[in-house]
Amino acid sequence: MQRIDEVFSTSFDQLLESIFSSSTGSPSIQLSNSTDNIGSYIELYREKKALETNYLQLRKLLRDKNATILSLKQQVREYASESDTFKQQQLLTARENLNRTRFLAKISHELRTPVNGISGIADLLNDSELTSEQQSLISLIGKSSQSLSTLINDLLDFSKIEAGALELERIEFVLEEAIKESLDLLMFSAREKQLQLSYQLAEGLPTIVRGDPLRLRQILTNLAGNAIKFTEKGEVHILAEPAGFSEEELTVRFKVRDTGIGITKLQQKSLFKHYSQVDASITRKFGGTGLGLAISKELTKLMGGQIGIESTKGVGSTFWFTAHFLKSSAAENRPGQDASVDIHLPEVSRKKLNILLVEDDDITRKVSTLLLKRSGQEHIDLAENGLQAIEKLRESTYDIVLMDMQMPEMDGLEATRRIRQPDSGVLTPQVPIIAMTANSLDSDRDECLSAGMDAFLSKPLDAGELSRTIQHFSEIDNMPIEHHDELPTIDTEQLGQMQRDMEDRYEPLLRLFIESLPDKIADIRSAIVTDSQADLTASAHKLRGNCASFYARKMAALCQDLEDSAQHDMQNVPELFTLLEKEVSKVVDFFNSEFLIA
Repeated sequence: MQRIDEVFSTSFDQLLESIFSSSTGSPSIQLSNSTDNIGSYIELYREKKALETNYLQLRKLLRDKNATILSLKQQVREYASESDTFKQQQLLTARENLNRTRFLAKISHELRTPVNGISGIADLLNDSELTSEQQSLISLIGKSSQSLSTLINDLLDFSKIEAGALELERIEFVLEEAIKESLDLLMFSAREKQLQLSYQLAEGLPTIVRGDPLRLRQILTNLAGNAIKFTEKGEVHILAEPAGFSEEELTVRFKVRDTGIGITKLQQKSLFKHYSQVDASITRKFGGTGLGLAISKELTKLMGGQIGIESTKGVGSTFWFTAHFLKSSAAENRPGQDASVDIHLPEVSRKKLNILLVEDDDITRKVSTLLLKRSGQEHIDLAENGLQAIEKLRESTYDIVLMDMQMPEMDGLEATRRIRQPDSGVLTPQVPIIAMTANSLDSDRDECLSAGMDAFLSKPLDAGELSRTIQHFSEIDNMPIEHHDELPTIDTEQLGQMQRDMEDRYEPLLRLFIESLPDKIADIRSAIVTDSQADLTASAHKLRGNCASFYARKMAALCQDLEDSAQHDMQNVPELFTLLEKEVSKVVDFFNSEFLIA
C-alpha cells in the first residue's frame, strides 16, 4: 500500500523516468518486481487521471451551475424590481384615471350648468310671443346648446373609453324595449322631417338577454340619429337578427337602414375615426364632430363585436354592428315582428303640488322654476343649499323635493341622508326627493340612490322628462286604496309604463326596493313586538310609499291597513302582519321571475 501511495504521489513523467531507468539498472524510484508490475501501475495511474479529469469536470460543472444560479437570482431580483415598478405604475395609472374621471365629471358639471341655463331659457322664450325672426334666432340658440350638450356627453364618454374607465354592465333586459326606447328618444327629430321610424326583430331572437342596455341604446341612438340627420325623406329602420349562438352566449346583428344621401366607397374609409367626417362640406351643412361613430366603434369592441357600413351614394346607407350577450335562463325564442313607433308629445302633468326646489345656481333656479310653472305648477319654494332645505322641510310639508347634488355648506347627498333619518325633525322624512344634477357618471346615479333619493334627472333638464317624473311621484301618495283581497299583487300595466318612462333608472331603483324589503319588514316586526304605535305607523307608511312606487297594490293596501290599525286599534295588527309577510314573498317572487331581479 505504501508503494502505491508512493507511485500516486509522483507525476507521470517521473513514473515513466523511473520505469525506463529501471531497465538500465538505475531507477530514481525503487519499484519491486518492476517488470511484472509495470502494467498494473500504468492502469492505476490511468484510473487516477480519469478520476482527476472527472473531478475537474465536476468542479467546472458546479462552477457553471453556481454561475447559473447567481444569474437566475439576479434575474429574479430584476423581475421582482420590474414587478414592483409595474405595480406602482398600475396604481399610479389607476389613480390618474380616477383623478381624470373626477376631473372630467367636475368639468362636465361646470359646463352643463350654463348650457342648462341657455337651453332652458331658449325653450321658454320659444313658447312666448315672438316675431318669426326672433323665433328663428331662439331656435338656433336651442339647437346650438343641444349640440354643445351632446358634444360634452361624447367627450366625457370618449375620455372614459381612452382611460379604460368605462365598464359594461351585465344585467338582464328586454331586447325589444332597448330598441324601442332608442327610437323613442329620436321621435321629435323624425317628426320634424316627417320620417317614419320602425324596427323589426327577426325570428329566433330571445326576448331577454344579459348585457348593457344603456350602451346598446347609445350605439343605436348614435346610428339612428345620424340616419335621421342625413335623411331628408323616407324612413329609418332598425333590424335585429341572430348572428350566432353558443352554449352560454349569443351574437346579435343590428342594422340601421336609411333612405338618405348615401356615402361613396372612398368616403367610407374615413368613418369611425376620431373627430372624422367624410367631407368638410358635411360638417358645414349637418354639423357634428364624427365622434359619435368613433364612440360607437369602441363600445362595439367592448361588447365583443364589429361595426361597418354598406352604402350607395344617393340611395341610402345601412350601418351594422354585432354585439355579444349572455343568454338568460328565462329567455325564450320569439317570432320576428315589425312595428312602427308612434310619434307623440309627452303628457304634461297639471296636478298642483307643493314643490321645494333646492339649487345654488341662480340661473338654474330661475330656469327650473319657469319649467315647473310652464308645466302647471304654482307652489314652488326655493332653497340654496342642503341646510336651508332641511329648515324648509321642518317648517312645511312638500309633495316633492328637487335636489341639486353639489352645493355649498351642505350638498344634496348629505341633506338627503339627514332628511331620511327619523330624528331629523322634518315633517315628511319620506318625501320623494329627485336628484337634479349636471353629473352624468353611473357612480353619481348610484350615490343618489344609496343616499335615499328616489329618482335622477340629468342637466340640461328636459321639460318632458321633468313633467313625467313629477307626475309619477305625485300619483304615489294619491293612489286609491281598495280592499286588499280585490287587488292584484302588481299592477303590471302601470309598472310597464313606469319602466319605459324611467329607462335605465328603473332597474337600480327596483333592485334597491327589493334589497330594502327585509330591513323594512324587520322594522315593522320590531314595532309590533315593542308595541310602539308611533314606530309602526312610521314604518308602515314608509313601506307603503315604496310599494306604491312599484305598483305593488295589495302590499300597499296592507301597509295602509297597518297604519290605520296602529292609530286606532292594535288588535288586528298580528293578522295583518302575517298577510303582509306572505304578500312580500309574492312580490319578490314576481320580480325574480317576471322582471329578473336576482
